[in-house]
Amino acid sequence: MLFREYTLVAVLVSLNAVNAFSIAIRMPSLLSKGGGGRGGGIGGVHGSPNSGSSGSPGSVGAGTGRGSSGDTGHPAVSFPAIGGNGRLANYFSYGGGKPFMLPSSSAFAGRSMGGGTRDQIAGTPRYASGYPYSVSRPEYDTTRRGVYSQPFPFGFYPIYWGYHGYGGEYAGGEGQNVQHNLSVIAERPGGNLSYVKVTPKRGSHYAKTASDDIYWMIGDYESVSTMLSLLVDSTWTTYGCEVENSTILPFITVRADGGPLQYNTSNTTLGNSTLTSNDTAPPFRFENVIQWYRASSFALAYQGYNNTYAFPPLNETTSPSDWAFSTPLPDRLKQPGFLSRVNRTISAALPIIDGPKPKLSTAEVVGIVIGSVFGAMIVGLVAFCGWKLYANGKRKAYKAVVDAKEKK
Repeated sequence: MLFREYTLVAVLVSLNAVNAFSIAIRMPSLLSKGGGGRGGGIGGVHGSPNSGSSGSPGSVGAGTGRGSSGDTGHPAVSFPAIGGNGRLANYFSYGGGKPFMLPSSSAFAGRSMGGGTRDQIAGTPRYASGYPYSVSRPEYDTTRRGVYSQPFPFGFYPIYWGYHGYGGEYAGGEGQNVQHNLSVIAERPGGNLSYVKVTPKRGSHYAKTASDDIYWMIGDYESVSTMLSLLVDSTWTTYGCEVENSTILPFITVRADGGPLQYNTSNTTLGNSTLTSNDTAPPFRFENVIQWYRASSFALAYQGYNNTYAFPPLNETTSPSDWAFSTPLPDRLKQPGFLSRVNRTISAALPIIDGPKPKLSTAEVVGIVIGSVFGAMIVGLVAFCGWKLYANGKRKAYKAVVDAKEKK
């Protein structure tokens, strides 16, 4: 019995030794992990709650108790085009990590995906904004190339909106590229492009202070539906905004015959930017976008804003070109309030592709090996001590029996 007890003690001590060494080696990386990120400049929002330091990996959750990705109650967004590398886009994810190339099976084979981080997703009212890299490299100059041939730093494809921003490759069924663009539709992360109205619920706090606040979210279906579910939550003080639960509608970008939507060239007062589809159109226009996010794959529009730099044709010969500018937002949109809360939620929660699954560093492997060796030594030492005590006890018991017999 005594020997078994000492053996159990030896095992427990060895396990603690392994854990201690492993944690000691990993402590710097564990202490550096943060999460969250900063939002855009709408409504005076320059940071979000629970934000970590810029560049620190990690993620935070919604804190709603719903479970699933980011505690939003919705699953992470998968990527049909990337094959089996296991990367997903989680809500509240920090992102980051090394980018990878899309496989030959993708409509954008060879293009880079991933690497963008949470604090880089906020753009401006300018289409082709919200990219995390410098425009000093000509091939990435979004002020001259728009979204054409750009990488996907956050894992999502830009919104296709007519012929704006050289975005035709992200359409569905356009011209001679019908088959290519149908592939884009099939593999677009998060599903088909959709939009939804964002307005304060009747009787809510913001309905009393911002009764005319009507905005529109545009993006892939999964992102739009999950953002709406967070915004409508009236019990959630961190990111909920008591938004009216509205119907999500398809953002139609092709005609019924498969051709692209066209500019309404007869209406010059709208800057040739009204899109039509069988005599129907979304209630907002391209020039109404007040904020692009996530490499122009998600947008927030307001019908009271008119970005004159969104009207084609743009002057691309100047330096910087017209692409680099946008009409300043009205002062009322820069004040704290309903819009700033909406922007904060979108900036903090939009799904972005995760970094690769972490692997053990050399230091961590060395720590585990040393801890294992050290633990084995302790096991041996404790086992030896236990055996010695057990043997001594047996010897004393035997000697006592012998002495008793001799006395008789």
